[in-house]
Amino acid sequence: MKTIDFSFDNVGGISSIYAFPPQDVQSILLQPSKGTARLTLQANANIIQLPVYAPASTSWTEEHRVEDAGDTYAVAISGFIPRHAGIKEVNELSRGKWMVVHQDANGDVVLSGTPEVPLTFTSAKTTGTDGSTRNGTAFTFAANEPTPSILIDPQAFSL
Repeated sequence: MKTIDFSFDNVGGISSIYAFPPQDVQSILLQPSKGTARLTLQANANIIQLPVYAPASTSWTEEHRVEDAGDTYAVAISGFIPRHAGIKEVNELSRGKWMVVHQDANGDVVLSGTPEVPLTFTSAKTTGTDGSTRNGTAFTFAANEPTPSILIDPQAFSL
């Protein structure tokens, strides 16, 4: 019998986000016995670390859909960058395709996007208004993927 074991201490919320171009992936080695994979990048120079303003303002969703052509997974990683910090990096993200690794407060490390179907970055910048909206950049990485995001072995992950 297979059972799903879990801890009742579910902290949740994204604690870090890293985006990198798909061509920087050297290998993704699946480890079926662990249910995780090992990610190896060729270089760290192209990685862009996005700030996590507050766990409540950053999220990852993945919706499994059954389409006529087969299963798809609608992936979205959304967040908020306060003020206009990192405007150069935001503009760079807007011009490329990306794979994204994020870690949540429980310690889970997740890879979204594939070299074949990377994520697209979109953003909305605003000055905000007095007292009702924040000044900064709301962003989303999104794509319809042919496979679900994969858990990365946290012991084998470092940037």
